[in-house]
Amino acid sequence: MSDGGPFETYHMDYSKSLMIVDCLAAAEKEPDLKDRACLLAVLKNIRKELRVDGIVLNHHREKHYGSATLAVLHAVIAISSLFDQLSDQEPLPHFSGLTKKEARERCGPCAFCPDNLFRGLEERLIGDLPRIDFPAFAAEMTAKVGEMREHRFTGCRDCVKRSVEDMFFLLGETGSLANRLAAGCNWRGGV
Repeated sequence: MSDGGPFETYHMDYSKSLMIVDCLAAAEKEPDLKDRACLLAVLKNIRKELRVDGIVLNHHREKHYGSATLAVLHAVIAISSLFDQLSDQEPLPHFSGLTKKEARERCGPCAFCPDNLFRGLEERLIGDLPRIDFPAFAAEMTAKVGEMREHRFTGCRDCVKRSVEDMFFLLGETGSLANRLAAGCNWRGGV
């Protein structure tokens, strides 16, 4: 059970692994997962539960979402979790003459610092769902890789190398998500 905004109150029918989201406090129009606020709240709620196999948005009429949509939502959550893990990595600075604290302070504002790089990309991905332009997002990630490869500070080499490898892995994962969406995720509802 959750409490909060119009899409954050829900209860579970654990016998069916069904999340029932109370949308009566939402705007007059019937909500669906194409609504960004609804989608973000549902993603947040799914993360709290052990298993969700279906979603019902309960407004004046119910909208049901089944396995195809849930597979995409679980893929989004998996990628979001991956971004979280990567952003939590410590930078790997090697600046001679600087203490660890001074090196971290130097890394903090860097665009390639794992926290800045991966949190920014996650916000872009999640923030633009469900209308994200995956080819443009992949191009943005590829451009970041190019920028990182041009980054020539010797003390940044290990950190940038690791982030480039992480970016190639993420490109594959986001490509997989794009394919799932292209295969047919019904954000408007209906199983």
